[in-house]
Amino acid sequence: LEGNQNALTYQRMQVVSTGKYPITTDNNPQGISGITFDFGIPDTNKATLTTTARWWTNATHTVANQGSASDPLGDMKAWRKAATKKGTPLGCYEISQDLFDDLLGHTAVLSKIGYSLYPAASTSDIAVAYAQNLGDAVLKANMERIIGCPIMVRDSKACVEKYDKNSKAMVKTTIDGFDIKNVAYVPSGTLGTIKAVEPIAVPDPAARLAYYDGGRTLIKQTFNTDTNTQYISSECTALVVPSASQYMYIY
Repeated sequence: LEGNQNALTYQRMQVVSTGKYPITTDNNPQGISGITFDFGIPDTNKATLTTTARWWTNATHTVANQGSASDPLGDMKAWRKAATKKGTPLGCYEISQDLFDDLLGHTAVLSKIGYSLYPAASTSDIAVAYAQNLGDAVLKANMERIIGCPIMVRDSKACVEKYDKNSKAMVKTTIDGFDIKNVAYVPSGTLGTIKAVEPIAVPDPAARLAYYDGGRTLIKQTFNTDTNTQYISSECTALVVPSASQYMYIY
């Protein structure tokens, strides 16, 4: 049951952070792949930073790789204001735990927080040093104060089991639910629903069947009387579908 719920959480995080839900060999290695559900988030609700405005210029998030013109808090404040002007209800930012942890060490972020708490700082280096002595909770609270809305940090991982040809065994790999390169701005409250159908169950006199989650999850128990073995499996046929796509933003 927890596996099914984790799969739905993975769907939800993919939809919020990318606007789509792709079925690939990475997240569904033993089944169908090559299908993408696109939920119609307007292109005008998406933006990609380029050149020196990028928070980091490559995947290694070190101080040396920070964009020379990058301003994460300034970007998030401007994006939130632009969304509000378009009529989007006040919401919050969602961000992966990995990206948020890296933001806490971004020089431009620390400088802006340092100056906001210590206006008398004579240089950016002093402002950064001041902010570096603050705890993560204090840094987050001040980031929210500067950008004007809450930040929801998503630590979402999914475990996928697949067959490894080399070891000739089933192996488990961990994949990120929330895209670690993106930041999402969404309205507060319910973003959508879970569309589900009752899984098909073929009557089997040797099996015991039960339903869970209001009928959308099927639990099956079967037996092998020769080996005195019982098997338990579950099946969930569901898709996370947003109903607020026009108010969702991805950066």
